[in-house]
Amino acid sequence: MFTGEFDKIIIKSNGESDILFAEKELVAQADIPARGLTELDRLSYVVNQIDSDCFIVPRGSVKRIPLNEVRKNEAFRGLKPDQVFEVENYVHFRAPLHKDKIELNQRNQGTYNDDFLDNANDDLPKGVWSVIKDTSCTISHLRSKLWPGFNSFHKSNTNIYGNFYVGTGCKALDMPFMF
Repeated sequence: MFTGEFDKIIIKSNGESDILFAEKELVAQADIPARGLTELDRLSYVVNQIDSDCFIVPRGSVKRIPLNEVRKNEAFRGLKPDQVFEVENYVHFRAPLHKDKIELNQRNQGTYNDDFLDNANDDLPKGVWSVIKDTSCTISHLRSKLWPGFNSFHKSNTNIYGNFYVGTGCKALDMPFMF
């Protein structure tokens, strides 16, 4: 758990730690700065991991332009009510990790294609996302089981969507065994 003391040294520059129990060979191979690793460094790493694993957007809400940049799609008017509650209509807002998407973008065929990012439905383990409908059946609420506390939402037929995280910073590493 995080203590809130951002300047607290977690791993000293020589690889020793009073808090973490890591194998000495792994720590020796790591490139530790002279000041050591602080809780702020750890927090930065955890936030980056949460963004990489969870930050999703509705398919079609972003576009890839010929300059190899990803931008907000001004023409996006929202997913239809029958699409908004299906995980396969959401993509990760990060550089693609799946081989087919990487190849698509390397061939420059990702431009003007709404399927150039990794699909959230392909996440492993399967079932990592739960979808909740609101009472009006117009707003989807997606929750990550891998990072408890991460939430995503989208209102159908609008360009209103977003993500937020309210959690402990602990990844559910035992999630694959829960099914």
